[in-house]
Amino acid sequence: MKAMIFSDLITMRHSLIQLLVIMAVVSLVIALSVDTLAATAACAATLVPFSFVFNASAYDEVNNWGSFRLAMPMSRRDVVVGRYASLLLVTALSLGMSLAYTFAITGVAALLAGVMGQGAPLESLLLENNPPEMIVAAGLAGVVAVLVAASVTLPFIMRFGMTLAVRVLPFATLCGVGGFCAAAGNGLFAGLLPAGALEPLFGSGYAGLFVVLVVVPIALYAASLAISLRVCRSREL
Repeated sequence: MKAMIFSDLITMRHSLIQLLVIMAVVSLVIALSVDTLAATAACAATLVPFSFVFNASAYDEVNNWGSFRLAMPMSRRDVVVGRYASLLLVTALSLGMSLAYTFAITGVAALLAGVMGQGAPLESLLLENNPPEMIVAAGLAGVVAVLVAASVTLPFIMRFGMTLAVRVLPFATLCGVGGFCAAAGNGLFAGLLPAGALEPLFGSGYAGLFVVLVVVPIALYAASLAISLRVCRSREL
């Protein structure tokens, strides 16, 4: 698994450096375009891992690198677990960098406000108008989006490969969303949770939100890993 992680990071190292620079630029543009830094943290946290999962999967099909890798002393389990672990590592790195960029923007805005005086857009960038817990929650929300999307996408990529997966995935997504909406409209999910069951979770401010933003996507990601391990065994390379 470690070999797979190092392989992914080495293969994508140049792209990751470029994406981190792009993240910094995008963070600044978003901060100057909207009135809250929550959007900055969320968007910046998603940019790198979203690009990583698709680019790394595409590289597997360049010159049949994915098939060649399995000829090495590396099992299919190592390949799958390593890809999930490397994405999780890149996502954590992206979250840390996005929060660092966001808080750096507030610091620069405070310095400029001290020199130039407060006013739009500097006032909207100050830390007093952007609580730290809100910024962290927004960054975690971006991570949730990445992990949910990866949890749905990676099993298709592991089973069909990147080229075929991008053809199958939209159809499967539409069917899944349509089926969920139809089931919800017919009341099939009614009664699964008693009334007021979630009130203790969200009644304590951001604490319950942090739990949901951490526990739920990790559980979904683990379930996706189990599915990928199963479907990858039957894939012919």
